[in-house]
Amino acid sequence: MQSVNFRNGTYLGDVYQVGLGYLASFSLRYGKFPGLSIRVGGMGASLNSNRFLGNFYEGARLREHGIFVYQQVPVFHRISLLADFGLGWMSVIHGYNVSRFALNFSSLGGAVGFSYNIFEDEKEKLPVSFFIKVRYGGVSGKGIRINPDDQVYLQNSTFLSASIGCQIQFH
Repeated sequence: MQSVNFRNGTYLGDVYQVGLGYLASFSLRYGKFPGLSIRVGGMGASLNSNRFLGNFYEGARLREHGIFVYQQVPVFHRISLLADFGLGWMSVIHGYNVSRFALNFSSLGGAVGFSYNIFEDEKEKLPVSFFIKVRYGGVSGKGIRINPDDQVYLQNSTFLSASIGCQIQFH
């Protein structure tokens, strides 16, 4: 489960009231080396009144995916520090039919957090952990074409997100 807040004073922060969403990732790591993680997620959002969409849409769906380099470092017996950094892509999709309208953004960000190992078999081959992470990053919609006066407002933002969940690791 994740929650995202975009910076106020930007298009994403001023227009979208983002709800709770989902986050799923698939990670691979060898030994104690940093690993690679592929992530997908999505959230729904309601729209505030704005001059760009003409109040034509009531809501939007935010879909994201990305690739990250991550590290998990044991701190105590059951607690580990989590950190990742990577590149992602996000689409803000308005509508469901032929009149669908999408804005596409790229993102760069990193996260820190902790995991707590709640279950592990005797051979440590299938640990199950509870985790909490905080992510900070920036998004850029350089491919979005709009008049020059509104480019900075519409194309750029920063975000802060929090996620909690359960992870199962296969060794």
